[in-house]
Amino acid sequence: MTIPPYQPDSPEQPLSDSPERAPVGFADLTLAEALGQFVRAPRRTLAALRAATQSAAPEIAPPVPPRQQSVSVPAAPEPRAAPAAGRPARALSDQRALVQLGLRLCAFLLAWWGGGIIASAPVRTEQLALDPAAPFLLLGFVVWLAAEIYGDWPRLRTWRPARGAAELPPAPAAASGGRAWSGLHPARALLLLSGVLASAVALIGTAGNQFTLIGFAAWAVSIALWVAALAPAEWGAGALWAWAAGLRVNWRSPTLWALVAILALGAHFRLTELSAIPPEMTSDHVEKILDAQRV
Repeated sequence: MTIPPYQPDSPEQPLSDSPERAPVGFADLTLAEALGQFVRAPRRTLAALRAATQSAAPEIAPPVPPRQQSVSVPAAPEPRAAPAAGRPARALSDQRALVQLGLRLCAFLLAWWGGGIIASAPVRTEQLALDPAAPFLLLGFVVWLAAEIYGDWPRLRTWRPARGAAELPPAPAAASGGRAWSGLHPARALLLLSGVLASAVALIGTAGNQFTLIGFAAWAVSIALWVAALAPAEWGAGALWAWAAGLRVNWRSPTLWALVAILALGAHFRLTELSAIPPEMTSDHVEKILDAQRV
């Protein structure tokens, strides 16, 4: 039995025979529209339903290329598909956050256990305290690091390709200037070598646990050179000057004066009668003095 084509008496056309609604698939029909199609043409409706169920998976992915190539493609199905795709993504994100929280809790407990071993040791030596606690502390650090990587893994997967794409455009500009040696600026290379030399002078000047003026000056200069050599490209003289000019100090702030008072009190207790304290004073000296008093 063949069903004759539908001949409407009014200008209203069915969804499947209307030329302007032709791109709409069976999966995008409402329940009322699907029932109307089934009443008018049961065989074609069942065939469309069978085709929609068989090709349900490919119909979700292809809408992306047409949307990028043509602007006139109707975007009506997208608001319906977005919530369905957003709910599983949100569920996966919540599950990842729960797993990350559990890993962090395990890392905290491991580090707490290791700290308890050190705190409960009768004598805090390497053999009695540090060696038994080190595995727990290291394992806690590894678990915490794994939790951070697991929680940020989706963002890391998208960041790595984007990072390479973002670094590609500046490369021709640096190469065209002719002032870089394989990506390293000559000024940075000079600062790096100077920092190495200053560090060597500081090591020699402070040999034997001696505090000398040359060793201290070389140590301070080496820190400045290392920072200048390894600083980001945005840390130029103009940027630092703009940052310093933008600093504003509120002299009427009670927090500022409370901080000054705390620092002054600490300096008083730390530096009072400093000349009367023996040099290189450590806990061993105090213990020996107490042993001598007991004897």
